[in-house]
Amino acid sequence: RLKDSLYWPDMAGYKGELSGFNALPSGYRSYGGTFHEKGDRAYFWTTSNVKDHPFSKTAIILSRYTNQAYTFGEAITNGYSVRCIKDR
Repeated sequence: RLKDSLYWPDMAGYKGELSGFNALPSGYRSYGGTFHEKGDRAYFWTTSNVKDHPFSKTAIILSRYTNQAYTFGEAITNGYSVRCIKDR
């Protein structure tokens, strides 16, 4: 569970985050500077490269329409969120 019920409308009755991380449905910024999907999805960059595509990275998407997280390759020209994680 990575979604906070306050900001994800379809999470009514959700009792809190198990991982300590609460994603917000911030959407993303496209190459042209327009914002998309605010309130519906959260997009995050990872540090993983996409094989044979030097200007792409692996991204993670969370959606209000599903309880699963998805990964996909995306051009780095889009503006996605970043979550810094400290090694223990």
